[in-house]
This record gives sequence, structure tokens and C-alpha cells, in this order.
Amino acid sequence: MTSLDFELSTDKAARIAFTMEPSTTNIPYEIVIGGNGNTVTKIHRLDVLMLKKTMSSDNVLSGPPVYDRFWLNFASGNFSLGRYGNVEPFFNWSDPDPLEFTSIGIMTWSGSTGRWKFHSFC
Repeated sequence: MTSLDFELSTDKAARIAFTMEPSTTNIPYEIVIGGNGNTVTKIHRLDVLMLKKTMSSDNVLSGPPVYDRFWLNFASGNFSLGRYGNVEPFFNWSDPDPLEFTSIGIMTWSGSTGRWKFHSFC
């Protein structure tokens, strides 16, 4: 699998973790959408912040009950995240020395309410 097409409805940040096992430990990569009060998207590599990008008004999370639809590509250490219907990503980063992962975990920020819908896993 190298891509996701999903919808998200949350009142706080959403997290996508790329792990070596189905757990919250040993996380090679983590993407946060709507972090820092719904103002940034960022990616961590082994808990080190690699890129933090301010979200524009058309890319912030709308909050419940609205679902925001996104696509995410993550092939060979290249991560691209975009709003569904847009060809160009609003966030992308390439790891020059890609790490392996075998599982993907999703969650919303602690104490928040969130719902996910997945349209495709490719």
C-alpha cells in the first residue's frame, strides 16, 4: 500500500502513524494534520520534527459535523498530502534515507472527538 483516500471529522488534530507493528511504539513516521490549534501540518521522523507547514484557510480542519476529504501518498519515503479534488499537495516531504514501516495507525488528538472514513487503500 502506498496511498490513502480518506475523510476526517474532528475538533482537534488528527495523527497518522507509520509503525513497525500494530502499536504506538516504534514509530518511524507520524503526520499530524491540524496541529497547534488547527494551524499546521507536520511530519516527524523517529520523533524528530522534519517539516512543519502553516495551513492555509482552505486546508484547515472544518470540525464536526463536517468531513474533510484528503489523499495521502507515501511511497519510498516520499510523503504528499492534499485536499481531495486537488492534484497538487499542500504538504510534501521526502526522506533521503527512508525508514521501513509495516503498519498504519490513525487517531485524533487526546481528548478530542473524531471520525474517519476510508475510500481507498492502494
